[in-house]
Amino acid sequence: MLRISESLAEAHATVLRRTPLEDVPVPASIQRVYRELFGRDLSLGEAAAAIVEAVRAGGDAALRRTSHAFGDVVPEQWRVPGEECEQAFWSLDAGVRDALGVAAERIRSYHEKQRKSGYVDIESGALLTQMIQPIESVAIYTPGGLAAYPSSLLMAAIPARVAGCRRVVLASPLRANPQERSLMLAAAYIAGVEEIYQIGGAQAIAALAYGTETIVPVDKIVGPGNAIVVLAMRLVYGQVGIGGLPGPSEALIIADDSVPVAWTAADMLTQTEHGPYSVAVLVSTSRSLIESVDAEMEQQVELRTRRDIIRQNFRYGGGAVKVANLDEAFEAAAEFTPEHLQLSIREAAAWVPRVRNAGAVFVGGFTPVPLGDYAAGTNHILPVYRMARFASGLGVDDFTRRVSVLHFGEEQLRALAPSVIALAEAERLEAHAAAVRVRLRMDRDG
Repeated sequence: MLRISESLAEAHATVLRRTPLEDVPVPASIQRVYRELFGRDLSLGEAAAAIVEAVRAGGDAALRRTSHAFGDVVPEQWRVPGEECEQAFWSLDAGVRDALGVAAERIRSYHEKQRKSGYVDIESGALLTQMIQPIESVAIYTPGGLAAYPSSLLMAAIPARVAGCRRVVLASPLRANPQERSLMLAAAYIAGVEEIYQIGGAQAIAALAYGTETIVPVDKIVGPGNAIVVLAMRLVYGQVGIGGLPGPSEALIIADDSVPVAWTAADMLTQTEHGPYSVAVLVSTSRSLIESVDAEMEQQVELRTRRDIIRQNFRYGGGAVKVANLDEAFEAAAEFTPEHLQLSIREAAAWVPRVRNAGAVFVGGFTPVPLGDYAAGTNHILPVYRMARFASGLGVDDFTRRVSVLHFGEEQLRALAPSVIALAEAERLEAHAAAVRVRLRMDRDG
């Protein structure tokens, strides 16, 4: 299952490989839908653009037409009645209800610590203020392909509520399986999401961005989705804000023999069961450890219901890298820039300062990635595709805006006027300079 690379250069050519979204092949069954809707075969990028434009121009009718073509449930009304969420919550097994409650409370507690207040800077009588304001209206998109993800709903909706967003909307195809539907609606109930639309795909992103006759548009959209959803998010960016571009799950594990082989093998399988193009990489100084993990993975994968997806992902990418030392291991991790970086090594905490690029870091053998996925309290909506070089995991800041407020009197304006006028004229913006002069009755010589 694992392809083992002896050199970093060789590893980078394999485990770092990414297929651009526009080049992801379109299954024949989906091409049939595109031909039905648009009369020709389309790439994913073309299809996303066509769907977004159809919904922007055609509203509810186009939303209903595209959803029906993809086989989604097309209800009489897109909005889910609020009472169904409370009923769903109480219909769940008590253990699942409690688990959702524990996760929600820990997520809320962690994110409340991220809240920031504005500041006031009074210098020589001038007032410079920064206000932190919540975004008025945000939408949480959650997929409904291979599984329902109530955890992702909690991870997005709770920080939005902590930030103080007035309107928090959920859009999800809501799988037909009653138990999975109840899971999503119960999570919405716990998170305080009262406006829920049963729609998915690129058409949902378009409806949230531009609005329809029955759906009021939002100011920002966050949440994970498949390739065509990501492409649709790219297209509507600017019309609305986008809280990062999601993608396939990634994990890189730096391991030695201080952690049992069975643990590391299990960790290698977690992210690759999410769906196509997910990737897991093992980095170690020991080839014998890599081979032992590989053998253990072969045994464990047969016990997993999604073993076909896992095997497919390892055929596509991922594998193992044999390095000379841990310094080289951390260099490999920095270049890979994983969504999840797991340190299954001796004195793992001492190595954390060496981490340069990662979405989240899991330290030590007793901190597996699923802990962060569900109940630790940190956010599992993280940057992928090497975007952790410049982006962060979802948090309260993603649902707020910083607003600068300036209040100067005549004396304070007069003190800065020469600098303002000189810079404005250096940039040949004479009207800027004049706006200062007219207030202070200054001639061109000051």
